[in-house]
Amino acid sequence: MRRLQRLGRLQRFLETMHLDGWPELRPVMVVSAGDATKHLGGGVVGPQLLAAFPEESQSGDADTRVSRISTVLFVLEKDMEAARTAASERDQYARLLEMADAVVSAVESALTEPGFPGCTCPPLAGLDLESVDVVPELSLFGGWNGYSIEMVFS
Repeated sequence: MRRLQRLGRLQRFLETMHLDGWPELRPVMVVSAGDATKHLGGGVVGPQLLAAFPEESQSGDADTRVSRISTVLFVLEKDMEAARTAASERDQYARLLEMADAVVSAVESALTEPGFPGCTCPPLAGLDLESVDVVPELSLFGGWNGYSIEMVFS
């Protein structure tokens, strides 16, 4: 197996990920906060899904190499600013939490279920989801609210 093959498989999965309940939502791959701000600042409206290019850290020698792959995804919607009420903010976060749940479910399915028709291997075979941290976010990337979903794979 190529040394970074698992990293490449995760990246390809993120680029093409589909969410149940949000068929029109496609991930936008970003490298940095500035990259995300540029994408979201171009008059984009509605819920957005951003995925940071995954990164891998390896330690040990050839016989005992340990590899960890991490990425963060963001489910976001523009801050309502002046029109915001406690109820509308609560509704916005509830809607975005459903999207975050769909993201985690899509990744979990890709670890164990066959991917494309005729393919018997899961898209993320060989990866184990080590941890998931879902954090509410306020006013990210120039005024977007939602959740960050940090995932670590081994």
